[in-house]
Amino acid sequence: MCKSRFTSSILFTLTALASVSCAGGLFSGEDPTATPWPIPSPTPTFEPAPKTPTPTPEPQTFQFTTAGWKTDFENRSVPLSEIFSGGPGRDEIAPIDAPKFLSVSENPRALEKEEPVIVLEIDGEAKAYPLSILIWHEIVNDELAGVPVVVTYCPLCNTAIAFDRRVNDEVLDFGTTGNLRNSDLVMWDRQTESWWQQITGEAIVGDLTGAALKFIPTSIVSWVEFSRAYPDATAAIARNGPPQGLRQRSIRRL
Repeated sequence: MCKSRFTSSILFTLTALASVSCAGGLFSGEDPTATPWPIPSPTPTFEPAPKTPTPTPEPQTFQFTTAGWKTDFENRSVPLSEIFSGGPGRDEIAPIDAPKFLSVSENPRALEKEEPVIVLEIDGEAKAYPLSILIWHEIVNDELAGVPVVVTYCPLCNTAIAFDRRVNDEVLDFGTTGNLRNSDLVMWDRQTESWWQQITGEAIVGDLTGAALKFIPTSIVSWVEFSRAYPDATAAIARNGPPQGLRQRSIRRL
């Protein structure tokens, strides 16, 4: 009887232990009070923000036209914002390349006595360039005493200046851009299409930027004074008035 009860107790205990083990109890190797391991979250994927397209810069606007010019406008010594159109286009104020001259004795009546002329003298040889011609042409490419010269006149500034046309042993031919800077004539040379400030003789835009023309002294006197001082000299006589297209056209001076 006792043996039977003992056997039943053992069987009951083993059954209970088996139930605990199957349920994850003491023999499962786990602490029932422990915090369960967290389930790892999926690794987030990086998606770069969409690129904002770089806006195309607006084309730079100038107060003059660049059409038809081969000038290197990136090479310059002054802000392009300082250059303004004066009204006419390139060489519409036409320079004189082959001026005609008469001697003082041959030309006594062509000029009024008090008419102002630009006087240029090199090595004792002198020429007169009437302002009545320069006011319409502004530039004369000429040669005096074997020196290639350019005689210039800005009507707005009333500046009459002559230069030696040679730069780095190359003779340049000058014309008018039709533009102004600080209300002064901006010239150009046909060889490189660089732009030059008339009042300083310096290249301010283009390949020759930084180059400077050599000044040649000039003076403005009356025709009668010139003829008395240089009786054997010559004077330009191309008195053909305003170039075609400018007779009825106003010139904006800034």
